[in-house]
Amino acid sequence: MTGLPPAIDLLRLESYLAAELGLAGLPAVTQFSTGHSNPTYLLEYPDLQVVLRSQPPGPLLPKAHAVDREFAIQRSLEGSGLPVPKMLALCTDPEITGGMFYLMEYVPGRVLNDPWLPEVAPAERRPVWFALADTLAALHGVEPDAAVFGEDRGGYLERQTARWTKNYRAADVEPSPAMDEVAEWLGQQHPTESLHRISHGDFRPGNLVYAPDRADVRAILDWELATTGDPCADLAYSCLPWYVSRASGRLSRLRPRLRGDRPCSRIAAGDAGVRRSLRCCWRAGERGAARPVRGALHVPHCGDPGGDQAQGDRWQCLE
Repeated sequence: MTGLPPAIDLLRLESYLAAELGLAGLPAVTQFSTGHSNPTYLLEYPDLQVVLRSQPPGPLLPKAHAVDREFAIQRSLEGSGLPVPKMLALCTDPEITGGMFYLMEYVPGRVLNDPWLPEVAPAERRPVWFALADTLAALHGVEPDAAVFGEDRGGYLERQTARWTKNYRAADVEPSPAMDEVAEWLGQQHPTESLHRISHGDFRPGNLVYAPDRADVRAILDWELATTGDPCADLAYSCLPWYVSRASGRLSRLRPRLRGDRPCSRIAAGDAGVRRSLRCCWRAGERGAARPVRGALHVPHCGDPGGDQAQGDRWQCLE
């Protein structure tokens, strides 16, 4: 954690916490070292810990940093069986932290920001990723609340490509022909979508709270990008570390390798972690919660994730 930034008005915060939650006195406030998009703080009282998640101060990109929507999404999921923190209050007054913010319960546990899991014992790395896969399948089994997510408009992949291309071009960054080429290519690659569920948008170990002593997911964090869309987008994103070199941070080939700089060789042999993710989502699809993956994720040599070769035509496993 890091120190307290000057954007927070402690006296205003103390008054708000007293009025809204009945908390007396000024808490100790420290900022989490991650979650920079929407700064997140731990408020500590002698017998209570609360998390504050705020918009950053200053100008914001259109529709970005919508912490009010993030608050509403998590509140709508309470009672769904998903591990989400309890929402406590939403404040739209920007004078306290420099932007809107919300308060939620603090869930103790481990946040594993490095997907190579260096702080996790080798024997536990596979269960950590399997727990992620199980939680993702459970998420895609929840019916989205139309009052919060809005009516499903379809075109999720097209919208994502268009929005992030627009945001990239609106940001004050040096022009990059390579990025322009990638944006153009992505705009032409839109697989057919057959089912829309809740799509988290950033589903990875660093946005999960694991139990301190075992590979159980206690909370899903950072719902800023959540919307309704093709669940295979979450699946593909969560599998991305298998295809990224730790040394360079780049995709070399869309193919898992048994090499020491990639998680697949340190968590399980071969593509077992990817296969588990596919298997979980296939089972969710059998329950009507998510469709089996077809043409959305390329996993070489996986065969049928369910282990039943008779079901092999459900899957498209490409080199």
